[in-house]
Amino acid sequence: MAKHLQMVTQIGDREASREAVLSWELTRLKSVSRLLGAPAPDGGDVDDLRRRLFELKRIIGPTQLQRKLRTRVRLGNSISLVAAKSAKGERIASSVKITVPAGSAEEFVRWFNDQSALPDSDAMLAACPDHYFIGEDDNGRQKVVETTGGSPLPTEFFIDYNDISSLKLQASDEYPFQIAGVARTAAGLPIGGVRHQFRNLINGGFESWNTVEFPKHVGDRVAKGHQWHLACEFGNWIEFHQARTVL
Repeated sequence: MAKHLQMVTQIGDREASREAVLSWELTRLKSVSRLLGAPAPDGGDVDDLRRRLFELKRIIGPTQLQRKLRTRVRLGNSISLVAAKSAKGERIASSVKITVPAGSAEEFVRWFNDQSALPDSDAMLAACPDHYFIGEDDNGRQKVVETTGGSPLPTEFFIDYNDISSLKLQASDEYPFQIAGVARTAAGLPIGGVRHQFRNLINGGFESWNTVEFPKHVGDRVAKGHQWHLACEFGNWIEFHQARTVL
C-alpha cells in the first residue's frame, strides 16, 4: 500500500481514520469490479485495486460504460425522481468533515474546479469506485453518473456550479472557500445539490467540510451511507492533488 496522508474524517458522531475510509473503499472496489465483470482477487491492496478498476473503466470507455449501466441508471433515476417530487423541496443532508495535515484550502479548491471543468477527468473517475462518469457537458454543467453511498442503484444528474438557488444549507462565514451547486435531472428538476466548504487551519493544513443534499424521502440509510462515499472521494481527491498524480 502506498503512503497515505493521515487525514481524520468526522462521520456523524465518530472519527474515522484514513485506514477506515480506505477499508470502505476496498469493499466497494471489489463490489464494482464484480458488477463490471472483472472480479478482484482475494485480499488485494486498495491502491492496486483502485488502479485496476480505473484501468478497466478506461478500457470499457465512457460511452460503453454508461450503456452497460443504462437499465440500472434508468431505474435509479425513476426512484430519484419520485423521491424528489414527493419531498416537495425538503432535503436531508449527508455531511463529513476532513482534517488534512498539509496543503491549503485555496489550492485544493482551484485544482478541484480545474478538474471539474474537464470533459472527462481521470481524477474525478478514479476517486471513488462508484463513479462511472464525471465531466462537464455542453451546457457547462457537471454530468455525474454514480452510485450514491447508501443506494443499490446508480443515477445520473447534473450539477450547475453557477446556481445555488435551492440549496438549504447556507454558507458559513468560517469557511471562506466553497464549491456549491444545485443538482438537477436531465430535464431540469432540482433533486438536491452540494455545498463543499473549506478553511485553512492555524497550525497548518486545512479542513474540508463536504455536504450533499438529497430529497428528504430517500431516508437516513442513503444519507448516512453517502458519508462514506464523501470521505472516500474527497480523501482521494486531496491525495491526488497533493501527490500531483491520480494513480
